Amino acid sequence: MSSETQNKIINHLKKGNPVIVLVHGYVKLVDGKTSHKAYDSHYITLLGINEKNEIMVGDPGNSHVDGYTTINLLSNTSNADCYFLVSK
Repeated sequence: MSSETQNKIINHLKKGNPVIVLVHGYVKLVDGKTSHKAYDSHYITLLGINEKNEIMVGDPGNSHVDGYTTINLLSNTSNADCYFLVSK
């Protein structure tokens, strides 16, 4: 994921709007939890961002990875490469 895409996602979340991303790999959270298996292709939602720039993940297919991640973990561990900005 390019730095331009990362910035767009962060700015969109800071405006209070969710983002949907397609991941290829493990979803890793800041507390060390990961999805039980690597996803071939799986959509997750990014629901918000806190003051530490940690991103709230909602995974409709695996509640084990509902929690906070970072844009770097999404880019590197999850190989997120597609996103949809959702406006309210």
